[in-house]
Amino acid sequence: MKYSLDKILRKIYRKIRHVIDENRFMEIAIFQIRNNLSQEESYITCSGKRDGAGAQTLAIMSTMLFADIMHIKYIHTPFVKLQHNYENDDDWEKKWENFFNLGKGELKIGDNRLKISREISLSESPLKIRKQTNTLFVLRHCHDYVDMFPNKYSRINNKLVEKYYGSSKSGYDLHYEPNKVNVAVHIRRGDVRSNNQFWDRFTENSFVVNVISKILEICASLGEELSLCVYSEGEMEDFKELERLNPKIFLNLDPFTTFHNLVSADVLVMSKSTFSYTAALLSKGIVFYESFRHKPLNSWIKVNEYADFDPKVFSNKLRQNMSKTQ
Repeated sequence: MKYSLDKILRKIYRKIRHVIDENRFMEIAIFQIRNNLSQEESYITCSGKRDGAGAQTLAIMSTMLFADIMHIKYIHTPFVKLQHNYENDDDWEKKWENFFNLGKGELKIGDNRLKISREISLSESPLKIRKQTNTLFVLRHCHDYVDMFPNKYSRINNKLVEKYYGSSKSGYDLHYEPNKVNVAVHIRRGDVRSNNQFWDRFTENSFVVNVISKILEICASLGEELSLCVYSEGEMEDFKELERLNPKIFLNLDPFTTFHNLVSADVLVMSKSTFSYTAALLSKGIVFYESFRHKPLNSWIKVNEYADFDPKVFSNKLRQNMSKTQ
């Protein structure tokens, strides 16, 4: 049997990846045993990033989860500098801090009750932590660990949701329509294009159309009426392929309104974006996941490179979710 070069490379990659993963899991197992046996009182915080709100929020969430698993005290560092402040809003970081509310109920950097005698910066390497009394470990994120075990987010999900709704969201327009299946689709655009340095995060409109069409078909087969909202950036002419699906397209909204609608939907179709990934972690709806650098939860529906997913899984999840609202 003849194989194309692409297939051969994929087979080699899978074999290499299997060996790498086995070694990685062994390293992590030893790390967990060593640190969980330690009785030292250590602290950890997330600090040093300067990218967008989605990326920095996910970084904090990963650090909170890592701290929970490793029994290290999480200390909250508020946002210092966030990208995409196109209006030069002086309160940009403060608004996002209040919006996600991740510092609620947490000790914060500078609190007089903290007994920190030593600070160690590990950048992006949580597996280098060795618990030491009164020591604060400063990391930019803990994805190196958490992306190996994304389902562990269930340990802190209720706490994250409680924090999020602990700050008022009443000032944001909600496009949710009662008695319908509300589908929110996030399409990453703005600084992401098919021909720039972020090309790997770009999803073609045709791919999105195929996914949505299958969702529409399944909803119709179950007799469910659907409300379809698409959230992105750009101009209407950039999304002509979607017109036949008759969606409500919201472009260039304030990101707070967009995010809250993604979280609130019955069905969330993610993009390859930490913005919608973070929304998915807070969502109680059905989540469709397109593969990118952060790994999916088992409860999410995986969409492959051909825009296919398991229709039975979606049908069953939809029946269960809609029966709860009746």
